[in-house]
Amino acid sequence: MKTFNKFLFLILAISATIVLAKEIIISEEKAAIGVEEELKYTEPENSLIENEHIENTINLLQGMWISADDEKSKIEFTGDKKIEFYDGEQMIEENFVLEETMDKSGIYLIAMGQFDATKYQVLEISETNLSIMMLPRGNILEYVKE
Repeated sequence: MKTFNKFLFLILAISATIVLAKEIIISEEKAAIGVEEELKYTEPENSLIENEHIENTINLLQGMWISADDEKSKIEFTGDKKIEFYDGEQMIEENFVLEETMDKSGIYLIAMGQFDATKYQVLEISETNLSIMMLPRGNILEYVKE
């Protein structure tokens, strides 16, 4: 009886090892497929190159903007960087992107920090004025071009 139990235990141990080995192989195959999928990139429909409205907005954003509420508070857009200053000292530097709504009715500015992102709706932009609403809070921030 002891021999039979040892034999049964050995068979179960071998079966478990085979199942585990198969799961490891499958996991490795899935990981390899996942890595390959992450490397695939398709250009978004609203890419900066294809979207003239976005490109015009990016061009208008470039430069230094002074807060209409607090002249010590400034933001500068340089290329794809958004840099915030207060009283002449740099406070935050983030990358930003613009998105246009599907129905082309609005543009959103997304500022991406190291650990988070802030989304703003662009309410108005011209050569001299910028008005953005911080989402979801709804704070409206108004700036004039320096």
